[in-house]
Amino acid sequence: MRIKYDSHVHSCYSQHPSVDKTPPRETLDRAIGLGLSRVYFSEHVDMDYPYALESAVVYDPCVDLPAYEENLHRMEQEYAGRIRPMFGVEVGLMDTNLERTRAYVKGYQFQQVLASLHILENQPNFHKPEAWEGKTKGDVQRLYLETMVRLTKAYGDYDCVTHITYYARNCPFPDKEIRYADAPEHFDLLFRHLKESGKGMEVNTSSYRKFGFFLPGIEILRRYREMGGEIITIGSDAHGAGKVGDDLDLAAEMLEAAGFRYYTIFEDRKPQFIKL
Repeated sequence: MRIKYDSHVHSCYSQHPSVDKTPPRETLDRAIGLGLSRVYFSEHVDMDYPYALESAVVYDPCVDLPAYEENLHRMEQEYAGRIRPMFGVEVGLMDTNLERTRAYVKGYQFQQVLASLHILENQPNFHKPEAWEGKTKGDVQRLYLETMVRLTKAYGDYDCVTHITYYARNCPFPDKEIRYADAPEHFDLLFRHLKESGKGMEVNTSSYRKFGFFLPGIEILRRYREMGGEIITIGSDAHGAGKVGDDLDLAAEMLEAAGFRYYTIFEDRKPQFIKL
């Protein structure tokens, strides 16, 4: 593979309902076979994410951080010289959980912190098609970006935002992809915020094989670059070993076409730029 770093993967340490509970070693073994040099585990910290457990709705952090950290450091030694597993998290931000999230992750020496939105509080559940009734892609994307800018400004302690066109894969319309023209002023608002705060964003490849587009696509990436955006990671968002490394090279080609000469990885929360 041309791209040697998958900056966004999950394992069984994420208790989020979307993760298939793959042991990290299975992911690392497959990544070695693909020729990857690093895998950034980014286990979910979603303090208020509801999921069903024995017919009840449960709210918890979605990850046992002490157990996850201990296992990650053990794997660093086990896989030394073959691949480097990186200790990271994906914090799911909501208005009601910012301080509890901050307290829960305090003191951990992460290599990378991703910030994401999975649920928009006090809004319809846009994972479901009926929530889109009477709304356009632009309506939903503007709401998503307004919330992302507000919450990332309030939270602050992150390195990159993830899958900024997240709800495209749940869009009930025949043309699902969300493009720059759907919310230009709001995309620009996010990009100014990222540039001014020294943060970045990712190209998330998880939707490509099913839907034929990345999160986000080339028009949005080109505008991010035009506005001075430089920090850009590439991640599969693999929720199981079988998807690690998926379409990273295709995403790199798209970045080049959008005007990027480098992509980004993090070490000790500091960006490093790798030539495409």
